[in-house]
Amino acid sequence: MNRPAPDPITVDWLRELLERHQITQREAARLLHVDDVTVRRWCTGTRAIPWAAGELLRRLLTAPMGANLGAALPPEGNSRGKPRNPNKPENHKPRQKPTDPHQAKPA
Repeated sequence: MNRPAPDPITVDWLRELLERHQITQREAARLLHVDDVTVRRWCTGTRAIPWAAGELLRRLLTAPMGANLGAALPPEGNSRGKPRNPNKPENHKPRQKPTDPHQAKPA
């Protein structure tokens, strides 16, 4: 049996949802594990909002009171948990020199 296609998520619906639940675009991005820019583009209509993302956000925000939404959030930083300033030296891993397959291995 074929199900009807879900209604598309609209910009107005997303903005209203965020406003009703008093969360920022950045907080919504963290809940959905996407970049802040992605949610900004959804809210401006630059990009279409995937139905699954809208439905997940609706379910997270309308969860019963006392639900642990903190478990859904990635660690502080950007939406993927990366530090805000990747140019800081402590955030860089030293590059390893590529190994030359033709170089003789020490005995």
